[in-house]
Amino acid sequence: DISGTNVNSQGAHTTQEDETLGEEQLAEHATPSPWQRSTVSAIPNGFRILGSREIKALSGSSLGKKISHMLEFKGCDELKRGSPLSVVLRRGASVFATSSGSEATYALSQQVERIGAFVSHNWVTSAWLKFMALTLHFNFGAAFVLSVLLLLLLGTASAFGALPKIYDAVHKEDVGFLCQVLCIPCFLFTLLFLRDVEHVFLPSRETLFLDVLCIDQTSADTKRKGIDKLGAFVRHSDTMIILHTDIYLRKLWTVYEIATFLALHPLENLVVLPVFRARVFYCMTVACWMGFNFHAGWGSVSIDTTLCGEVRFKRWAYTGAFVLAMACYFRIWALAKKQMNHSLTAFSVMNCICACETDRTAVEDAIADIMQAAQMVKRSSSKKQALKGFDSLVSRGLPEVFDRVIGKLTFAYEQLAILGILLYGADAADKLATKSPNKLLVLSIVMKCTWRGLFQFPLSLAFLEICVSCALPEKWVLFQSRWSRLWSTRLWNGCVVFLAALLITGFFVWDDHLLDDCLTVPNDIMVLGFLNLTGPLMLHYVFQGMFGQGLKIWLGGIFRGQRQHVHTLPTLRRIDSE
Repeated sequence: DISGTNVNSQGAHTTQEDETLGEEQLAEHATPSPWQRSTVSAIPNGFRILGSREIKALSGSSLGKKISHMLEFKGCDELKRGSPLSVVLRRGASVFATSSGSEATYALSQQVERIGAFVSHNWVTSAWLKFMALTLHFNFGAAFVLSVLLLLLLGTASAFGALPKIYDAVHKEDVGFLCQVLCIPCFLFTLLFLRDVEHVFLPSRETLFLDVLCIDQTSADTKRKGIDKLGAFVRHSDTMIILHTDIYLRKLWTVYEIATFLALHPLENLVVLPVFRARVFYCMTVACWMGFNFHAGWGSVSIDTTLCGEVRFKRWAYTGAFVLAMACYFRIWALAKKQMNHSLTAFSVMNCICACETDRTAVEDAIADIMQAAQMVKRSSSKKQALKGFDSLVSRGLPEVFDRVIGKLTFAYEQLAILGILLYGADAADKLATKSPNKLLVLSIVMKCTWRGLFQFPLSLAFLEICVSCALPEKWVLFQSRWSRLWSTRLWNGCVVFLAALLITGFFVWDDHLLDDCLTVPNDIMVLGFLNLTGPLMLHYVFQGMFGQGLKIWLGGIFRGQRQHVHTLPTLRRIDSE
């Protein structure tokens, strides 16, 4: 349908009756898809997977020829190229600075047998945000290992008196300080610059597809050949990494990329990286490091012992400011996810933005062909019918897909636990560098580090997000005036954020006061033993989603004046039956 006329895959012109085909009739024509699986454990997938067998079964037909040309590299294997991960992420991912390619950028890719990951993104998004999201995804494990090794090295050296110490007025003794000063900077440095170092010594074996590097843009002809094989690049990629922003699903090319991927791969291979989340993680890490250093380390130097209460109050005030900032972010992110679900519900491929309008027809034709090949609509249906079927599929199924892929909580437990280990582990290592620590004191410090790093810090932020994600403004804002609705919504959001931050700050203060002031060795060891034993149980219920979802629905029922039962994640079969 390159000419723009309404001709279906069999060559027949469509009629006005065909163009007005409703969603109910489209559903009858479509083959039942894995969206409608009733098992909760099954991850939904909007398309029937198009494997080699299905593509081969289409051979001989006009649709089969188009699909084969779109998804295979037959006769043009030189186009199948990928770039090493170290090339993409070096120099602050400078390759994301501009979308215009050249011979120099094309030389940064090479012919490969298989592509590790297909990077799907929008060029209007800041290159620095993309860089932070990708480094957090690819470099996190290596950064943790190197930081822990440095922590162990510095902690051991400090315990044997090989490193300088400072006087801590709060604890009234000489303690180490280099673990707190150096571990988090090492962690951040490895996150940001690991691939620069790797590129100097040994290029990464993992390859990525990035359009500006892997498509020859030196001429219009070679550029068109590469763009025509975009579906083949998706098919020969093991995973797809989506650098998600609020405009991702409003761009036609990215919609085509995710449609092709869902038709060719299971949903387990889809990775969604909200770029805003990575920026918040970096800011949260820096804020925690500054707080620990200022109040627990050299912020206590030369302070008279009579001022210890003032020092502790300042530390609690800093904790409250940090929790309030995180509560604001969690509230904004909850509202953004709600808005994203509303946008997906009203999705229409015809309303998507295309930077070059001359490409719109070709992209819409490709989406229609995929819908027909995957038997989501009848293969004899028109282009308009196929696009309407795609709209219905996205609006009914993609919200659940993104909800599961992104997750109920912003940060995974592993991210929060590793950050907690580095923060509280460094604090414990510095405290152990005393003149004569006894065995019970060492055990108490280690158990405090375990409780606060592995359990208290992740659980506190998880509970904070659960609380601020409840009672989002909906139809109960009944003011007719736009000004009244706006300010009443802002006031409500501010109250929810403040109360949740006050609750979690109170928990931090209570924990600090109880374990550091009220209880002494060995009484604190018994309390810490109980907390560390119950910690895994709390983690299971919070980060597995059952307790967090149940608490959110229960609180939401209170604010709406009605009780709601706790269900597992909804499936489309239940929605369709209702």
